[in-house]
Amino acid sequence: MPVLSSPASLQNFTDASVQKLLNCLQELHLKASGNEIDLLFLSNLLQGEDFQGLMKIHQQVTAPQFSEHKPTHSSASKMVANVVEDLHAIPPTAEARELMTLLCSFSFQGLLEAHDGIAAKAFSPVLPEIPHKVDEDEVSVKILKLLKAPKEPLGATIKKNEKTGCIHVARIMKGGAADRSGVISVGDELREVNDVCTRSMDPNEVVSLLTNPTGPLILKLIPADSDIAIRETHMRVKACFEFDPKKDSTIPCKEAGLAFKRNDILHIVSQEDGTWWQARLDSDSSKRAGLIPSIKRLERQEAAKTLVNTPECERKLSTKFSPKIGKRRRFKKDQEVSDDVIIPTFYEEVDKFTPEKSRNILLAGHALSGRDEILSRLQIKLNNSKYKIPTRYSTNLQPNCSMLPKEDIDRLQQEKLLIDFLDRKQYSICSKLEDARQIIKNGDALLCSVNQQGLKLLRTAEVKPFVIYIKPHSTDCLKSMHKSVLRSPGAKRLNDDGIEEVMVDSSLMENSYGHFFDRTVLNRDIQASTDEILNIINQANTTPCWVPSVWMQ
Repeated sequence: MPVLSSPASLQNFTDASVQKLLNCLQELHLKASGNEIDLLFLSNLLQGEDFQGLMKIHQQVTAPQFSEHKPTHSSASKMVANVVEDLHAIPPTAEARELMTLLCSFSFQGLLEAHDGIAAKAFSPVLPEIPHKVDEDEVSVKILKLLKAPKEPLGATIKKNEKTGCIHVARIMKGGAADRSGVISVGDELREVNDVCTRSMDPNEVVSLLTNPTGPLILKLIPADSDIAIRETHMRVKACFEFDPKKDSTIPCKEAGLAFKRNDILHIVSQEDGTWWQARLDSDSSKRAGLIPSIKRLERQEAAKTLVNTPECERKLSTKFSPKIGKRRRFKKDQEVSDDVIIPTFYEEVDKFTPEKSRNILLAGHALSGRDEILSRLQIKLNNSKYKIPTRYSTNLQPNCSMLPKEDIDRLQQEKLLIDFLDRKQYSICSKLEDARQIIKNGDALLCSVNQQGLKLLRTAEVKPFVIYIKPHSTDCLKSMHKSVLRSPGAKRLNDDGIEEVMVDSSLMENSYGHFFDRTVLNRDIQASTDEILNIINQANTTPCWVPSVWMQ
């Protein structure tokens, strides 16, 4: 009669569950009569090398893994940006340029973006199949179980139908949890949140239910009559103003608003709503969109402001720094552009531009803010480079200037052919537009100072300038610089009224043209500002940047 193998023969086999089965087979053989052949077959099967090998594989696959992989850095994009900034500070070499090209490439930036998204656990919600049921009143419903990060917003705004008392989805924010679910649509009625009926509830109460769940968010939705598809756009714009949704009383939802500053790059993702667009900051790795005012809304807002403008308002603006300023505008003529009116610009469409040669550099700012002294020092530092500075003209003998009659200078200014112009009692000094264009035509890089008129004349697709605004730090700093280091042609020390005049004109220029500036240098010290601008020029010549789209056409 066949005899079952003793469990002792399995001492080298480590799987406890299989050994337990063999013990059971032995007990069955001893205690009850059974089919000997079947028992022997099972015993041989469990002890066979093939089965034992299969069990070892099963153990390896199912064994819990205790090693947890965590990202070493939560924001690789910022770290690489710091590396690129450090590369600008070292002398340019072939290896440094190659590394910078690699780090700034779109494919590598995409890799960093993916890394940061995973590190931030910005995963798509894990959703079960959407059950479509019929409500008690025979209305089709959608039940959605939404998993999201504890502090992550839903990414949708709601509104209440005052006639029915129902809560509806007003808009879906691109990149948010609601958008990633692919189930929630604009116009859907929000019937329940975690089994709490929302009908006749105040919208703020519903928002509280949506933002403070203790677990998964379970939504019961009545589908809209027709789903409204949101077409995503891929337009980048530069903001020409500052926006804070917390200070805007007309925004549908302050929490859904996107705050930004002037010169921030925005990615417009939806323009479906004529009043409020959806956008995200181009530098934001979360990819969640927020509400920003549309151009149509901003134009209406600007028109309303124009109606209420009064001379009293203008007087308040012009006397911001000193009540004496309104009495005497000594330098007004050199800072104004005759009757040229600035049309408000809210967003400027931009594209990425990679420089292939030295950029043309414009130094914007008041002529007596230290700008001309900085230009003179840059001319010495860049003496052997490709940069050329247009000839300066003066009505009398001035250092580094050519003579030009007062009548000719006034005529050129009247015809708007000057890019810089300073008119004082003792002399007038200027730079010509044609000289700047000739430098570019000769294949050299332009470096020049400009006033408002010059900024508008040279900020074109032909020139593609990089604009650096030199901003006076304070009245005291400006006084100190004028006493010690400023040596403008025919310089005469300014009195207190003249100093404050420069501060006011600089402020007006920044308010009106700040969206044209690529960088701003706060001028506390002439030499420190000169060194800072040299570093900025090196960066501008090697780093891709955003420029107006019309320049790329």
